[in-house]
Amino acid sequence: MKTVLGIKVSRRALAVAVVSGTELLFEDLRHVPIQPDRVEGAVQKYFSQLVEQFAPVTVALYTPATGEGMAQRVAQVIERQAREAEIELQRFNKADIFSGFGVVPVATRERLRERVAQLWPVVGTASDAQTTRRQVALAEAAAVALLGQLWTELPPPT
Repeated sequence: MKTVLGIKVSRRALAVAVVSGTELLFEDLRHVPIQPDRVEGAVQKYFSQLVEQFAPVTVALYTPATGEGMAQRVAQVIERQAREAEIELQRFNKADIFSGFGVVPVATRERLRERVAQLWPVVGTASDAQTTRRQVALAEAAAVALLGQLWTELPPPT
């Protein structure tokens, strides 16, 4: 199976999951710098490290926010970096992610986390037995990576 880098971009953080086959190789949550002039450099450096370490064939990118803002700016940096590295890029929206885990789409981020945690418990288990925002964000990144892998192997009809 091919290695896929799944990234969920939010206004203040990048949730990352790397999958290959059925294995979750890596998961991480990084905060985006609050200073606008530091965002691009920080995202470029982190993305380069991920590409060097895991050599993904596909980057699956999910940015739930729409319109101009920090999340879109971060997504543009990632898109540019993927193009420059000649890595396939797949963009996902909320409907893609929430409908990718059942005949009936999941209704909430929590339900999505529960479905992904059935495959990879590490994204659904908090040390204090309470679900944290970190687990939810990591589950979304893992879902994006898994769907990216599926779409790489079996492209959706157009």
